Amino acid sequence: MSRESTYLLSESAINDLTEIKRYSNILWEKERANRYLKDIHNKRLNICSFPHIGLDGKDIGLGLKYVIIESHVIFYNIHNDQINIARILHQNMDFAESELSSSNY
Repeated sequence: MSRESTYLLSESAINDLTEIKRYSNILWEKERANRYLKDIHNKRLNICSFPHIGLDGKDIGLGLKYVIIESHVIFYNIHNDQINIARILHQNMDFAESELSSSNY
């Protein structure tokens, strides 16, 4: 890829972020929750700059790349110059049952 990629969030990833925000606001004070969401956003931008930074999900039975950001895992694929973010899941979730392959962009 010669230029920086852009990213697109699936509907599932948008819902994941909404849930992360809701739970983070319960767990932490507002400033810490906002910093955590900012860290997730910055990791998405990092993926755009370095799309192949992610680990190969084939090792765990998935056809997606993934990166870890604190307690969450961002699952994505690369199509041309676009990063398609399928899900953003907590590391303790069962990834195989999270409908990673059927995310709508």
